Amino acid sequence: MAVSYAMLLDGGFIRRKLGTKKTPANAAAISAFASSIQKLPCLGQMRLHRIYYYDARPLEGIATRPLGAVLWTLAQRKLLRETRAPKRLF
Repeated sequence: MAVSYAMLLDGGFIRRKLGTKKTPANAAAISAFASSIQKLPCLGQMRLHRIYYYDARPLEGIATRPLGAVLWTLAQRKLLRETRAPKRLF
């Protein structure tokens, strides 16, 4: 039985990286990208289980942590602040 793998695609990120801010990538471009990943030699003996695609806004507001019931101000988290000011990764 072949080893399976899954792809997790962040919709907002991939649409900007494959397209531009003015004209984000469309479904055909994202599908072509996923196909090119599947053709990588390191995945040749593996079976694609699933492609997960998500596109959601970052969490904002105040939430209660499940353990300890501590209030958590999400907009003040360092990671969220960094995602609002995108850096060039490539």
